[in-house]
Amino acid sequence: KRMRPNDLLLLIKSFEAIPGVGELLDELAAAGRLHGIRQTLASDELEPLRTEFAGMLVDQPPIDGRDGGLIRAGYSHELDRLHQEVRTIRDQLSTLEQRERERTGIPSLRVGYNRVFGYYLEVTRTHLEKVPPEYHRRQTLANAERFVTEELKGHEEKIASSDERSKALELELFQAALDRLSNNIPLLQALADALAELDVYLALAETASQSGYVRPSFTDEHALSIVGGRHPVVERIEEFVPNDLKLPGGRDLVILTGPNMAGKSVYLRQAALICLMAQIGSFVPATEARLPVVDRVFARVGASDMLVAGISTFMMEMLEVSAILKRATASSLIILDEMGRGTSTFDGVSIAWAVAKELATHTRAKTLFATHYQELTRLADEVPNVVNLHVAVKEIGKDVIFLHRVEQGVAAGSYGVHVARLAGLPDHVTSAADRILEELLAEAPLSQLGTREPPVESLPLFGIDDHPAVKRLRQLDPDRLTPLDALQFLYELKRQVE
Repeated sequence: KRMRPNDLLLLIKSFEAIPGVGELLDELAAAGRLHGIRQTLASDELEPLRTEFAGMLVDQPPIDGRDGGLIRAGYSHELDRLHQEVRTIRDQLSTLEQRERERTGIPSLRVGYNRVFGYYLEVTRTHLEKVPPEYHRRQTLANAERFVTEELKGHEEKIASSDERSKALELELFQAALDRLSNNIPLLQALADALAELDVYLALAETASQSGYVRPSFTDEHALSIVGGRHPVVERIEEFVPNDLKLPGGRDLVILTGPNMAGKSVYLRQAALICLMAQIGSFVPATEARLPVVDRVFARVGASDMLVAGISTFMMEMLEVSAILKRATASSLIILDEMGRGTSTFDGVSIAWAVAKELATHTRAKTLFATHYQELTRLADEVPNVVNLHVAVKEIGKDVIFLHRVEQGVAAGSYGVHVARLAGLPDHVTSAADRILEELLAEAPLSQLGTREPPVESLPLFGIDDHPAVKRLRQLDPDRLTPLDALQFLYELKRQVE
């Protein structure tokens, strides 16, 4: 009911194109999904609609059908008759103009029209003395006067009547077409579904042919192998470095480390996309792909929150991870792009370690886990089905070149200061960051999860029971202290700690 004239025109063109599409499918559609599409496009209900609407609308119909100009000549005999009436009357206006010029001796006299005053006879001021008395003034201009006669009024009324009837008829024909289509909604939906499905197949086939995709194979083994994998979108935008991903039956979880902007996220996403594309029947962007059939693809990527619901970024992340742990099976594919960044470093490392270990030892789903926590790489020493990969970089002096190549092992660092420099932070800020980073690394490197030695300035988390200040606090009964006694005790405690 809300269809505009141009929408109807596009639908009519689709009706006209469908037989040709069907003929092309006749060569291919012996069986399978294409055969089903061909059967839908050959529906007996389509031909009456196609015949009825053929040649109905003009090539460029107006946006709004209320002003006419919609229906092509020859579609409706009654509409053609009304249009011919208007043309005949307008021809009579030309005859009237020529006759009045000769009768009045006014060579510049002309018949005109505007939306406000309708039809008129215009006479320049130099010939006003020749205007006959039956001319009635309608409008005065700077250099001319406009008049109307009874005869001109009659012609105008006839034109208006025919024009109004033709517009009403066009609108009636247009509405009848919409009503006819409304009665065939199931057919239109079936045709749209069939053409949409065919469009997907065509797009996948064309992309596979032009972009060097390969046909994947599937295995019943709990193994995944992608050789020369590529991201189907990124490779069309910029030069792309293909990478392998091999997770045989004894390998389930990848800990992927490397700098920001080095390609970790792309590597995770391309693996998930390749598996997804393969399972919808598409060729995949790789040199070779041997894949398991996955029951679900889980992705925990990016940072988001729900401010209206009062859910922070970290809480949102934990909710997503919780859903993965509850629903994933050994036949699932999971990609985790960072975890635990919205809380303290130790909390983040602890949660990431526990989640990764749970996935590796109990869920056993094929999992790709990108992280900046170097501590997680030590999970491979504890759990045999965990493998460490990293995105390679090349250091030249203080410069870092991202190679976008995934290799075995652990990244040498995150190169966060270098990325900050690339982002345009002022030199004095990044130089200060370099100095602070060196001091922190020299002071207390995180050598192993849970065994970090704290800086001497920091209050230790464990082994503080023997401190005299702690003993005094344990012996204190705050209910027996006056405000002055409490303040004095606080000063003494501060001196003792110092």
